[in-house]
Amino acid sequence: MSGLQILALTVFVLALFVIVASTIHFGGRIRLARIPMHWGTGGNPTWYAPRKIGLWWQFYLTLAICAWLIILTRFVDSGKVDPLWWILMFFSATGVATHFWHDNAVSKWAARQQNMNSA
Repeated sequence: MSGLQILALTVFVLALFVIVASTIHFGGRIRLARIPMHWGTGGNPTWYAPRKIGLWWQFYLTLAICAWLIILTRFVDSGKVDPLWWILMFFSATGVATHFWHDNAVSKWAARQQNMNSA
């Protein structure tokens, strides 16, 4: 294995761990059955998903895309495989960033909803 392959696989595994940790951390704060999946330009949610799907979708998406890229490296000419490892690291980092942003936004939204319901 090359240094780039080891780095890319390490980034991928760390990304999955960070996504799981984020989900566990923020998931404990979110008690609502349905959570927002997308926000409109006015800052209000436009559609919702069941809590488990909303919390875990990014983990499975990142896992699927990155696993596909890893498998793809086995079928690409060895001289052309390096860009795939860079793409793997990009998707791993993007998965972490979007997941953390989504969990944070949902957590804040859920706290506002719970405060409005208790008032």
